[in-house]
Amino acid sequence: MTTSAHRRSLRVECALPVRWVRRRHQVQAGHIKLCNLHGMFIETAHHVELNYIVDLTIAMPWGPMACIVVPRFCGDSLDGHGLGVELRVMDGGDRELWNSHYRRILDHRAIRG
Repeated sequence: MTTSAHRRSLRVECALPVRWVRRRHQVQAGHIKLCNLHGMFIETAHHVELNYIVDLTIAMPWGPMACIVVPRFCGDSLDGHGLGVELRVMDGGDRELWNSHYRRILDHRAIRG
């Protein structure tokens, strides 16, 4: 797990598959390695242009969840190769489910110590 002083919430380990469609209807995929309330690190070999919106689908345990993210980082990091994205737009109900999922991960970590 990595954290940084500029993050608004703690990053936690997360293992959820994601996919998005690029130009010419090319489906690309990766998996969320780290997440917080406001973004995620997606481990993937694909390159995405920074600051352009990406329509992302997350395979949550209860079904697919759509959201709009903005890539802020693409490349190699201490967490592997991938994308650091900011979560920008999500349906209100899905936002509540995302926040609940994040809190469950935090609670589980606290119980395990």
